[in-house]
Amino acid sequence: MIIDLRMPEERHVGVYTGSVSLPVPKPPVDVDWLRKRLRRFVADVPQSEAISVYCAKGVRSSFATSLLKDMGFTDVTNLGGFRR
Repeated sequence: MIIDLRMPEERHVGVYTGSVSLPVPKPPVDVDWLRKRLRRFVADVPQSEAISVYCAKGVRSSFATSLLKDMGFTDVTNLGGFRR
């Protein structure tokens, strides 16, 4: 699973094929809000499934990567900021 954390207005530069959108406002990141949002978003995803996350510059994806690992996901990759 590849999760795109950018807001809709940031996606005009492109997306990674097969990614799913989970819009997160630009920093500063509300970590508690993001934790709750991620928990709902991945509720049915096995903790062993590979998850990659990205955003525009890597800040939101860094927070999300840490939170997913804290939730018990074992194969989480921070792709950082989107690159064409």
